[in-house]
Amino acid sequence: MIYEGKDYKCITHPKYKYELVRGIHSWCRLGKYHFKSEFMELKRDGTFILPKEYASDGCSGPTWDTPNTMHGGFGHDGFYQALREGLLPQSLRKEIDRWFYYRLRSDGVNCVRACYYYYGVRVFGAKHAKQTKGIF
Repeated sequence: MIYEGKDYKCITHPKYKYELVRGIHSWCRLGKYHFKSEFMELKRDGTFILPKEYASDGCSGPTWDTPNTMHGGFGHDGFYQALREGLLPQSLRKEIDRWFYYRLRSDGVNCVRACYYYYGVRVFGAKHAKQTKGIF
């Protein structure tokens, strides 16, 4: 779980609501696809890193942002950005959405709410993950 003030802050921006005050690290099962870019890094051991000042719109859709959804929201936005930039293949979208669900659950989001968020990204997330550049 990450906290406002300590880990992220609210910002005024047309596309983003939050910015990391310090970087966050998450583990995933995607280390086979390691990369490093200006905005994020995925290490061979599966550590996914979003740096200080990474911006996010939080959990999109008819949802509400709370401390136990923020880590998942930042991470999911980062993974989808990696999909759009061609840093990860589109075939990983379902695995990324599963990561989001498990991140929410591990941060204390109840099963009903986590399922609601998960099915929201499964149904409506494809256009936000669509590749805009890259090799995959």
